[in-house]
Amino acid sequence: MQAVRMLRNYLFIDERTLDSFAQQIRTRKREVVKRGKKVNLSITGLGVELSEEDVWRELSSHEKIEILLRFLIEENFVDTARPKQMRPEEAVGIPKGRKFVLETMLARKVIIPETHLASTPGIKHLGVWISDPDPAIFSSRDDKFETIGTFVYLTEVWLDDEAGGIYSGCSALQAIANAVQGKALNVPNFREPLGRKSSDHPVEKLRSLGATVGDQRTIRSLYVKRCITDEQCYVWNGEPRRVNDLLGYPVFIEDVSF
Repeated sequence: MQAVRMLRNYLFIDERTLDSFAQQIRTRKREVVKRGKKVNLSITGLGVELSEEDVWRELSSHEKIEILLRFLIEENFVDTARPKQMRPEEAVGIPKGRKFVLETMLARKVIIPETHLASTPGIKHLGVWISDPDPAIFSSRDDKFETIGTFVYLTEVWLDDEAGGIYSGCSALQAIANAVQGKALNVPNFREPLGRKSSDHPVEKLRSLGATVGDQRTIRSLYVKRCITDEQCYVWNGEPRRVNDLLGYPVFIEDVSF
């Protein structure tokens, strides 16, 4: 008997970005057919027969996600884990290698209210999902001064459309705060209150900006890497650790405990 596929509990979908990627896949894979001719698009093993002009218009968000994931996996365009540390060639904060990551992680949603949002008028709040570094990375190493382990921050809004670098003294968390305050992402704060000069957890650092904090849950997300830095610090096992942090723009976030 075939196993029943569990329903997905999507917590967030970036419809605009998802549609953009789906249209690009359509352009890349579309065969030349006459208008009105029936074509068959296989979606997770199910045959859907529609005319060419209707195929993409009729797809649900979930179906577009499945098509996007299949395409990224087949083309080897996606990683299944965050980077463990910032590489020398990423010194300006621009991630190298594959741009997409499909990762399951324990994360906590932090909500920055509208009153603090200078750059996103009309948006009621900014949701930021924060996931800690894997502690197994630290327990396997004796050098507490080695910059290894990475926080992931997933923002439910694209904070910019640029691919520029990040200046020294600007953590990925500081980049989020810059956007909230209506500044460019890469503006450094040399006191580094949101980076390596404070050992507070990033959740607490955002709480100091007026954010509210939700419960932890296990999520699965496909996200685009925006910037990575080695400017973060927090306390692990009673000791301050300098770590990396990665800002990502999620295409979707789902609750895998559903």
